[in-house]
Amino acid sequence: MSGGLQFDAATRVAYGGDRYAPMADEATKAQQIEIAELVRADRGGFGAWPSCSRSLRLPD
Repeated sequence: MSGGLQFDAATRVAYGGDRYAPMADEATKAQQIEIAELVRADRGGFGAWPSCSRSLRLPD
């Protein structure tokens, strides 16, 4: 897991994050958020971040 949003490398690549930088922590904040929004939309919520979503009481 790397970057501010703690992406699994395979998930980041699957959603195109590798087009910005080889490692998540080398991408800009905006680029990481763009990929996170794709993941959230595709997965229907915040379930990709189970610890955070539980502690913030966000919908899965």
